[in-house]
Amino acid sequence: MKQLLSLFSLATLFATTIQTIQYDSILSKSEDGKGQGLIATKDLKAGTLVQKFEGEETEREYKCCLERAVVVRHVKWIDRDENGKDKWILVTSDAAYLNHSCDANCKVVKGDVITIKDIKAGDELTISYNSRSLNNFPADMVWKKKWDLPCKCNAHNCQKLINKFVD
Repeated sequence: MKQLLSLFSLATLFATTIQTIQYDSILSKSEDGKGQGLIATKDLKAGTLVQKFEGEETEREYKCCLERAVVVRHVKWIDRDENGKDKWILVTSDAAYLNHSCDANCKVVKGDVITIKDIKAGDELTISYNSRSLNNFPADMVWKKKWDLPCKCNAHNCQKLINKFVD
């Protein structure tokens, strides 16, 4: 019993010393009707890791989640393995709240969200949902009609409708 108790104490001590990664972003309600988004909490230089798409890996772009206790906002393509199999995750991290912009200030590399330009504290962090170069989407990946959505970014180069891969 003493050994069990000391193992439990050791496990508790270990668990309390593990720190989660703190990113320089905060979840915030958008002022422009886009819903929630991620906002920079301090000035950021290009090349800064600001968030990570995390969650349960799945082999499909959609998986029924009704029986799960965890809330899944969406599924995100992460990578393609050496056998050509696509890797998707059921996103449970705050990265799920990254909004789209046709003039994005971040890119996604194997789940890591990295700034591509300097960003001021208080600015929204955005990604391009359909940019091949900013997401490393494979050249042979085909856009699906069910992914279409209206664009609300209002950038100078706004597509108005996200309905295909760009660049």
